[in-house]
Amino acid sequence: MRRWWRVSVVFVVVTLVAACGPRGGTPVTIRVGSKDFTEEFILAEMYALLLEDAGFKVERKFNLGGTPVAHEALVKGEIDLYPEYTSTGLLTVLKQPPVADPKAVLEAVRKGYKEQFKLEWLQPAQFNDTQALATTREVAERYGIKTFSDLAMKAPELRLGGPAEFAEREDGIKGLQRAYGGFQFKEFRQLGTGSLRYEALKAGQVDVVVAFSTDGQISGLGTPESSRPPGPG
Repeated sequence: MRRWWRVSVVFVVVTLVAACGPRGGTPVTIRVGSKDFTEEFILAEMYALLLEDAGFKVERKFNLGGTPVAHEALVKGEIDLYPEYTSTGLLTVLKQPPVADPKAVLEAVRKGYKEQFKLEWLQPAQFNDTQALATTREVAERYGIKTFSDLAMKAPELRLGGPAEFAEREDGIKGLQRAYGGFQFKEFRQLGTGSLRYEALKAGQVDVVVAFSTDGQISGLGTPESSRPPGPG
């Protein structure tokens, strides 16, 4: 499907306290967390390895769950940092409206997190991930789906699978409906953010899945995908 909204999603780390480095020969322990999907595991492990290489002791607390769970662990002091997306912070955590400019998004989350949670966003990594909708070539050809407009019209005949928050986020179904109309799927199945989405797609249990543009399954399975819904995140 064609791209219809393109905005950088900056990958960042949120931390409760500034790392002070090893003191007096005793390594400082930093608890690194992650959400519950592959991209988070990989990047959290990269951060952990870099911290260990710098002399810190690292406690890994990966696979915590979705955004609310990881964020709550950070606020409660159960972890010291985890990888987060700027627009997820803006929309899901701060409950603010979508912003198209990535720099403005970063400024907003830095300000909001500091004021509400006394948390700091570190320097963004040069990393971009966008939400997408993906289907099989068979489904795309059967229903004549090439664009979001096509999918909006065919949605009543199709089953969508993905994380529960996609149905409520402003850059999810709600934003698609405002921009295109339609997008009233026959069924929405909660499948989380892991590989279960693609397994269900391959097995024919759903017809369309919420995807991330960095998902290896998109190219590995030859799955057509469309870029993200309206708004950053």
